[in-house]
Amino acid sequence: AGPLGPSRGAPPATVAAASSVAAAAAQPTATPVRSAPSVQERMSMLSQRNDTAAATAAAATATATASAAATVATAQHGRSSRYTNTGSRRLVAHGAGGIEELRAHLDDSLVLYGLLQATIGSGFLARRKYVLLHFKGERCPAMWKMKHGARKQELAAALGGGTVGFACERQADATLDALLEQLLRHCVADDGGAGISLASLRADLEAQVAAAQKELQQQRDKRRQQVAPRRTALALRSSIRLQEVLTLCVAPNGPINWILVTPHGALLEAGGGSIEEMREFLREDLVLFGMLRMAFGGGRFRRVHWLFFHWAGPACPGVTLGRGNVRRAATKAILKPTSIDFFANALNEFTVEIVIEKVRRYAVVDGNDAQAASCFSVEAYEEAIKEDKAALAKEFGVAEEEGGGEGSSGGGAQLSLEEAVQLVRDKDSPFNWVLAAPC
Repeated sequence: AGPLGPSRGAPPATVAAASSVAAAAAQPTATPVRSAPSVQERMSMLSQRNDTAAATAAAATATATASAAATVATAQHGRSSRYTNTGSRRLVAHGAGGIEELRAHLDDSLVLYGLLQATIGSGFLARRKYVLLHFKGERCPAMWKMKHGARKQELAAALGGGTVGFACERQADATLDALLEQLLRHCVADDGGAGISLASLRADLEAQVAAAQKELQQQRDKRRQQVAPRRTALALRSSIRLQEVLTLCVAPNGPINWILVTPHGALLEAGGGSIEEMREFLREDLVLFGMLRMAFGGGRFRRVHWLFFHWAGPACPGVTLGRGNVRRAATKAILKPTSIDFFANALNEFTVEIVIEKVRRYAVVDGNDAQAASCFSVEAYEEAIKEDKAALAKEFGVAEEEGGGEGSSGGGAQLSLEEAVQLVRDKDSPFNWVLAAPC
């Protein structure tokens, strides 16, 4: 036999087994057939798919909820700010009243940046210092503090830079005393502080603010003289009587916001143009009394205070002065109700800023409106005057005045931040502070 065949001497059983193995190897291997899944297996697979879909939906819902919450938080923060804008930064306010006036515009829930101009000394020895204010309100959310705080250099550049830094976190901390301490440290470090003290710095800054407010008021008076005819009560209705204008002035939204009378109670004039208009009737040789309604804000946010006004002109003869002053109590009994007394002996003692500060102090000290003290500002005052002038036009049947309040710049138009900064840095301008808000 050949080498692959069985040997002749092999047993028959061995030959049969070998043949069976060879046949099995020659046949192809059959693929096992998978049986259909049972009902229980199908239910298990369906349950797994449902669990996966539910987990995916839950994750999507959580993401949407977090996004909505972030959107709401952002919207709420935006609504809490009076100064939101689509730009990167914007002008909040500017003025000539120094740190005390600027403080009224600070909000403990915001991050704000400001520039103050301080003139130290006088004459050719006068030095101008620029103070950069960085205000991080203590109630401002941490996220917004980080976001807007990181823009410090950007805002400092927009304000033109400064020589003195001043940082605080509460409106109550932005005081003249705190500013003076920062200025004194700078002056000592800068030139040894020879001849400079807190008292001398205070005197310099108070004199600067007084001169700036006087100049600003003169600019406003000059513009008013250039506009056309007076829109006062007697000029529009010569038959009007004191009791009528009193009724219109006592009404919180009435068309009359000031009244002037002689010491014997005769109506001199009344109108809706508030302090600036009232000043035009204050003669230097007379004693006069009056009522002034100081309103702030518009609509349901309007706040109103009534002042009893006593004017004794600087050129008033002694006899006239004595006879007029003795009638004070009797005249006050006619011009009521009033809650604040105001006396002036010169026009520079009766300005918008001075009267607003008087009302603000009354609100804080007497506790009648302490939470709203920051709302007593030039802007809020001018907003109320717009409503008063509209009411006067309706009451007396005349056309409404074009334009509104003069604005804190005294220019009648809204300024950009860059223009306001330029005014504060202009040595011939009365403005000495500007406040900006990042958006």
